[in-house]
Amino acid sequence: MVLVRFSVVSLAPPGVVLAVSGSCASLGKWSCDAAVPLTGRHGAKRRSTEPDFHSVELEIPEAESELVEYKFLELGDIKWEEGPDGKNRILKVEEKDVIHRDDGKILLLPVERWEPHWSEKKITSYFYKGVLHQLFVGSCPRRRSHIEDLKKRGITTVFNFQTEDDCKTNCIPDIGMDKNPLAVGKIYEAEGMEYIWMPTWDMDTAGRANMLPQASFLLAQLLRKGHKVYCHCNAGVGRSTAAVCGYLTFALGLSVREMQHVMASSRPVTVFNLGAIEEARPHYKARYEVDAEMQPKADLRQHHGVKLTPEAVRASVRGSRALRGRFLPDRALDVLDDAATLASAQAEELNLGHPRAMSTAVGKSAGSFFSFLFSLSLSIYVYVYAYVYVYAYVYVYV
Repeated sequence: MVLVRFSVVSLAPPGVVLAVSGSCASLGKWSCDAAVPLTGRHGAKRRSTEPDFHSVELEIPEAESELVEYKFLELGDIKWEEGPDGKNRILKVEEKDVIHRDDGKILLLPVERWEPHWSEKKITSYFYKGVLHQLFVGSCPRRRSHIEDLKKRGITTVFNFQTEDDCKTNCIPDIGMDKNPLAVGKIYEAEGMEYIWMPTWDMDTAGRANMLPQASFLLAQLLRKGHKVYCHCNAGVGRSTAAVCGYLTFALGLSVREMQHVMASSRPVTVFNLGAIEEARPHYKARYEVDAEMQPKADLRQHHGVKLTPEAVRASVRGSRALRGRFLPDRALDVLDDAATLASAQAEELNLGHPRAMSTAVGKSAGSFFSFLFSLSLSIYVYVYAYVYVYAYVYVYV
């Protein structure tokens, strides 16, 4: 049985229900009455000029044995999408697009657009949107009250991708930015916030590809230190969202499909430039991927002679919340490291070739930091490189 997530971003007005219909029985065999409704992520809270992310998860058993075609439509006054080149969409089951969740596997189909020819200049959104619990993205502050609002929301670092000309024309008036783009930095400093300016050409693949490696790395370092970061360009549609896409892909190791779903569901106006990401990927790898700060502190499997279940990693994330003054993922790794030490010691005492109680050890290690023990399976047969796994779990799935 294949669980599939269908998703589409559309400028349909709030209140209009979108649905998916297709060639198989699970999708209604092209009947409008049997079409499966999608749920909008933001609904009436969005602006009329802002699109919404619509999705539904369905079991499609037919995908295992036959070609499944589908399209999106608006219910009520029925309106079908045109589809790519006027054709139906094809449901393709590819292993690289299947992700594993606590409740099983799910196939992520591409995040489609109802309106295929968006212009970055014509779509707008709210001032900011949260992508992850420490990472926000949006448009440039245009009033002092915007900076005050960022401060109230706990933002500690503002990351600006506007060019010098952008800063002069899209800025807070009467603070001198029309002559000196760095003038706003003094205001952020007075509010106790860090300000990073990384000028990037707008609507330009080469410009974004040049920016992505260092922006992704800097974001990773800031978030590791516990900063709450706000990324902006002019409208928060292209350059700033590209930087966050790079971070999710390069630093967290998400697949392109996972990254698209994370971004589109949180900020539907995101314009994806996958060409820039692929162009930047080898440069990120050459410059930063081998840096000690971006690698696991230790391969726990080799260092302690243990194997870790995903359950053990999730337990370390939850249990480490009691460690005050430390930030994820480092605090979860500390719990894992202590647990691996305990499990290794237990294995030696029992003369085992491998520790049999890593999950129990996680509970014992974390138990010194909080008041309850984890009850986890003792079967430990799937190892993970803890750092990337904890990153992805902490920032995407918790």
